[in-house]
Amino acid sequence: TIHYAFGAATGTVYGAAAASLPWVARGAGAPAGLALYALTHGTALPALEIQEPPWDLPRSAVLWEAASHVVFGLTLEVSRRVVERVLP
Repeated sequence: TIHYAFGAATGTVYGAAAASLPWVARGAGAPAGLALYALTHGTALPALEIQEPPWDLPRSAVLWEAASHVVFGLTLEVSRRVVERVLP
């Protein structure tokens, strides 16, 4: 529940930021997704002792988490562009 609620909140913030600051949407949202990974799984979660830091995890886990956050960023940007076209 926390993960999805945080994702929804982050997506909302991303949408608002990308609408007013075009540089946020560069890279079709992929850099934003990677930044989200770095800020959460890469720093905050290890600092809170919720998850091991990336250097202590198997490479496959780090790759999976980072890639899934990049896909999240791409999905946010594609969705934002679709909504922007449908609801100008």
